[in-house]
Amino acid sequence: EDFVHGFTNQAEGQSLSPLLAEAYAKAAERVARAAFRGGDSRKLIPCEPTPECRARFVREFGRRAFRRPLEPRESARYETLFARESDLTKGAELVIQAMLQSPHFLFHTQTGGYGVANRLSYFLWDTMPDETLFRAATRGDLDTAQGIEKQVRRMLDDDRAKDALDEFLAQ
Repeated sequence: EDFVHGFTNQAEGQSLSPLLAEAYAKAAERVARAAFRGGDSRKLIPCEPTPECRARFVREFGRRAFRRPLEPRESARYETLFARESDLTKGAELVIQAMLQSPHFLFHTQTGGYGVANRLSYFLWDTMPDETLFRAATRGDLDTAQGIEKQVRRMLDDDRAKDALDEFLAQ
């Protein structure tokens, strides 16, 4: 990422040139292929190979990749892509490749509680929200100042906050 005013990951510096899009496509392909090298040894696919399993994989991986639950239309689109391959791991590879190139993965486009969860997490930890923060967003806890404060206090007690502050100060 480019540095803008001395910092990385600034909205002003975010753009997607054709060259960068091609680089993301190649990277997504390499990551997806590596994820299933030697089968599903990392247990990314959470169940036995059935249509329900494909839907579950799309929902679970998509929630983590997009840092929010997928809309029904999005899930259906990725499930259709998954079904193009009869081999479960090959279908999962296709889904991973597609999701890692989506603007919903590459950029922070979330709104509401999930948007708050993402902003807090990337600001305080420099990484995606954890399960506790996801649950707080789902319950609507991040819609109030008290709910946000509770999560911020919890997050500041985590070592990831110190690491993120060190990186911020280094920049």
